[in-house]
Amino acid sequence: MKINEVTEADRASIYDPDANKFQAERKLGRQITNSIEPSSGVKWPDDELWNKANMLGGMLSELPSGRARTPGEALKKAGITSKDELAEIIAKAKEARAVAMPEPQEPTDEPEDDMDGPDDDEIARQADMRARGR
Repeated sequence: MKINEVTEADRASIYDPDANKFQAERKLGRQITNSIEPSSGVKWPDDELWNKANMLGGMLSELPSGRARTPGEALKKAGITSKDELAEIIAKAKEARAVAMPEPQEPTDEPEDDMDGPDDDEIARQADMRARGR
């Protein structure tokens, strides 16, 4: 690899001065991706629009180093053919509530011995006695 290939390569990094070029588009991509989650509360009218939103959200979130280099290319690859489809996807993305990770549930207090059978030490003693032939 030559030095100019390293210095002139496309990068989407916080260290890249042009990293903020697609910041608004990446934010919209994250909103669209958020809206396709079941816990977002968004009801999609059909699977076809949901699939297009899924593809578009993923590609916009990864701009410019992902599967699409520009927002126009992302629209084309996602199969969005009209402004109405795009407007509907954006409207659905805006109505989604934030998806948060569920809080871990506290374990319930269980009794120490919930079975009436022998404990582990007794089982080990019985196994040793059987192994010795007693």
